Amino acid sequence: MDAVTAVRGARGGHRIEAWATRPLANGAVRPGPLIENVAEGETLTRSLREVLEEAAGREKGVALILPDAVARSWLLSIENLPEKPPEALALLRWRLAKEVAFDLEQAVVAYQIFSGRPSGKAVLVVAVLRSILRQYELCLEAAGYQPGWVTLATLATLGWMKPDSATNELLVRRDSESLGLAIVRGNDLRFVRCIPATLADGSADALFEQIYPSLVYFQDTWGEPVRNALLVGVGDATAALARLLAQEAGCQAAPLELGSLLPDAAGGSPVQARNLVAPLGFMRAGSES
Repeated sequence: MDAVTAVRGARGGHRIEAWATRPLANGAVRPGPLIENVAEGETLTRSLREVLEEAAGREKGVALILPDAVARSWLLSIENLPEKPPEALALLRWRLAKEVAFDLEQAVVAYQIFSGRPSGKAVLVVAVLRSILRQYELCLEAAGYQPGWVTLATLATLGWMKPDSATNELLVRRDSESLGLAIVRGNDLRFVRCIPATLADGSADALFEQIYPSLVYFQDTWGEPVRNALLVGVGDATAALARLLAQEAGCQAAPLELGSLLPDAAGGSPVQARNLVAPLGFMRAGSES
């Protein structure tokens, strides 16, 4: 994790009132599902305080967007999911008990239901150890703010996808420790995966080798191709990766353009723009829900 970013939007989510970002020292925060994530709590607290004092205004309640690597995510097909959340969570914990290297009873587990296939509902399940989540929450509280909604960076970035699309669309989101992949059709999530990666894995060929098996798996599972892709954080590999996706998978790819939503970011560094994408996507999704 190389930066902390805060964004405050106007009501409606389509105009930004303030934003701020600060780099983090290498190793200050090391996202992972099992390890201690926050190695330098004072550094993270100070960075959070700085960006929030600059961007949050009088707001003290904030949404917390965490790196994908802190959690485990699954998209399950379930025919009969209990309607009552406690019963649904009990079923999901039981079903996933053998899928994780940690005790799900020690984890925060959340789920969201999508339409899925005729054989059952598609259920997105996310699990993060309470002890790991609490590391981030404690730093935010020490900075003087209260965490409310918590989500992951790739899920937040889905707010940039087209909610009325009639075709399957791929999101490719790369950051300093992982590669996030998601496939949606309209408002339905159909595939999600987080692949451990570093910035050194950023060539177009390396990225395509990570992405292509997921496209093949999706077409085999759904019997449908992925027609379009949105590329986030790919940097200098964007053009070459777009060519590979078009030539090898018939998928037309384009980079995300922040455009008029945040014109000041267009003149900033690629790292600044990349760090703004998830919070802006989260705000866009909230304004359309």
